[in-house]
Order: sequence, then structure tokens, then C-alpha cells
Amino acid sequence: MRWKSCILSFLLTLAIGVAVSSREAITDWLWPSFSRTEVERLVGQRVRYRQATKFVGMKCPDRGICKQIADGERGTIVGLERIHNCNYFLIVRWDESHASGSYLSYFGRYTRRESLTE
Repeated sequence: MRWKSCILSFLLTLAIGVAVSSREAITDWLWPSFSRTEVERLVGQRVRYRQATKFVGMKCPDRGICKQIADGERGTIVGLERIHNCNYFLIVRWDESHASGSYLSYFGRYTRRESLTE
């Protein structure tokens, strides 16, 4: 009986430790988008793109060909995009030196944390 309780308490402690340490990953998986109030707080902030290893950031014009976001590129959070009921993604307008129009990208909770710095 004593061994069973020791093993059970060990497994419970291990499970709690894993859950607490990966809390952000669980949150990203369950709620990949932002609430409206979270996004409205961020509108107007300047951001810098940081190259991520798990995905490639892309920016697209209204019409034309999309291109990859360069590491260190700067932009501004200009608004929010409704994706479902009360869920939103951030819209980032990237600084472009050409007259090629404005390039936009959309970021959820995980992609913002991994690739945008303020």
C-alpha cells in the first residue's frame, strides 16, 4: 500500500510539473487567438520581426505576390481581424521603402510570442 501511494504521488507531482511548465503551449493550443480587448491594447505598437525556427513569416500586399518577412524588419500593429465569434488576430503593417503598397501579416497568440518583439 505504501509503494502505491508513493508511486501515485510521484506521478501526480510529475504531471503537475509538466502542466505548469508548458502552460503557454497549452494556452496557445486551446486559445490561439486574442480577445478584442487584448488586441485593442496592442494597436499602434511598433514591433520587430524575429526569425522563428518552427515557421516562416510571410507578408502579403492587397494584390500581388507575398514575400518572406526579413529578420529584424519593423512594422506597426494596425488592427485586428475577426476570425470567429469573439476571436481576433493581430494585423501588422510592415515598413516598406518602395511604393509597392503596404504589406500585411496576421499573427495569433503563438506566432506573436515566437516572432514579434516590441
